[in-house]
Amino acid sequence: MGSPTTKPKNGVREGAAVAKTKPMSTDLSLLLLQAPPDFFRSIGKIYVVVAVIAIVLIGFFVSLYLVERRISKLENQVNQDE
Repeated sequence: MGSPTTKPKNGVREGAAVAKTKPMSTDLSLLLLQAPPDFFRSIGKIYVVVAVIAIVLIGFFVSLYLVERRISKLENQVNQDE
């Protein structure tokens, strides 16, 4: 039977706390940096990214159109009053 100070094969004593040196976000960024160029396509996330960008752009252009209509109505009202 070994003494309590004997190190096991992995080099860490039993009950010893192992401190992480890197935060989780660093691990994720390293994964993305080392990923192949088609990483998002391979896991199907590229479609989500494209869909979100399309929805944002459609919303932007719709709001521009609606603001333009309101401005046109106000311009017509000002021109009729003069």
